[in-house]
Amino acid sequence: MRSPILLLLPSASLLVLLLLFLQLSSTLARPSPDPGHLYRAINSNEAQTWRTNGLNAQNPGSTHRSPSDHTDGWTDSQYISTTTDKKRAQQINRHGDNAGVLKINTDKIPGFHNDGHVDMVKHTQGSSGLTKTWANLNKEVLVKNHIPADACELIRRDGGGLFRRAAGCGEAGGQTGEAGGQTGGCGSGGKESDQAGERWWTEK
Repeated sequence: MRSPILLLLPSASLLVLLLLFLQLSSTLARPSPDPGHLYRAINSNEAQTWRTNGLNAQNPGSTHRSPSDHTDGWTDSQYISTTTDKKRAQQINRHGDNAGVLKINTDKIPGFHNDGHVDMVKHTQGSSGLTKTWANLNKEVLVKNHIPADACELIRRDGGGLFRRAAGCGEAGGQTGEAGGQTGGCGSGGKESDQAGERWWTEK
C-alpha cells in the first residue's frame, strides 16, 4: 500500500505548476512602464528657455566626452541627462532648483530611436564603480545634443504640494496630477548620499 504522503505528491506538484503559471501570466499581462517617455528635473535656467529653445547639451556635437564621463559629472558634453523614472525626477526636482519636471516624448526627438540616446543602465552592465551606481540610482538615459520644445510637457510642483500640468503646455492647468512632497524612501544611512546624488544630477 502506498504511503498517503506519496499519494499527495502529484497533487502538490500540480499546485506548484499552477501557481507558477498564474504568476507568469500576471507578469506578461502587466503593462510596461511608459516606454515612450523620459523625465528631466530642469534647473532654473532651463525653466526660462525650454519653451522656445527646448533643451540643449552644454557642448552639442562634441565627442571628447564619453557617456560614462558625462554620468561621472563631466557635463561639458553632447549629452542631456534624463531618467525613465518619473518619481525619481520628482525627487531630484525637490532637492534641486524645484523648477519643475519635464515629461519628454521620445517619438518627437529626431534620431532618438536610431543612435540618438544612450541607456546608461544597459551601458554599464557588467561594470562596477560609481558610474554604474549613478546610472542605476537615476535610471539615466542620455539624449544627444538637443530635445525639441514640442517634445516636452511641464509637470510642476505647486504650493499645495501637488504636481499639476502647467497652463499653456498642452492641457489646461489645474488638473491634479500625482501627489508630491513625499520623501523618497532612502532608508537610514542612505538618505544623505541619495540627496547628494539628486543635487549633483540636476546640475546637468
